[in-house]
Amino acid sequence: MSGVAREFIALFLNLIIGMGIGVIFDGYRFLRNYTRPGWFLTQVTDLLFWVVCAGLVFGLYFSLMEGEVRLATLLIIPVGMALYLKLVSHRVRRQLYQFFFLLGRFFRSCLRVLLFCWWLFLLPFRFLKYAFVFVFQTMLGLLRLFFLPLRLLLRRLRHKSWEFWRLIRNRRPPQTPPA
Repeated sequence: MSGVAREFIALFLNLIIGMGIGVIFDGYRFLRNYTRPGWFLTQVTDLLFWVVCAGLVFGLYFSLMEGEVRLATLLIIPVGMALYLKLVSHRVRRQLYQFFFLLGRFFRSCLRVLLFCWWLFLLPFRFLKYAFVFVFQTMLGLLRLFFLPLRLLLRRLRHKSWEFWRLIRNRRPPQTPPA
């Protein structure tokens, strides 16, 4: 392949890479608007987004163009991203949001199925817990019923001993008659 044709292919590939970064940016923008992180987390995720995009671009450069990086080809990537954002983004964004919405519903339904399976797995253990609690409470109630006469007797003894102690404590010594 001649040098000029190769350069046009490289420019076209960089234009496509720029448009791909635009699609990824629209997805990132949707997720950021949906989750609404704070200022600091937004800064961190923005930095992470651009680092990931730079890694993808240079990975594609090394695989598609044998690692040959030129300034002209690098300047075409923002042009491709701008063309995507200006001409295509508003049409693709609705489908992208619909895709994320359906993906979220799919994950939510998968989570519900997993939680139902977990509930089914724990069902016998819950039955054992309730059976143990029922047996324990029944035994405790019978034990309380068994010790009720002893408790009433002890309460009566405590009450009588308290009255006796109060009587002894408040008793005055006999007074001698005046002379």
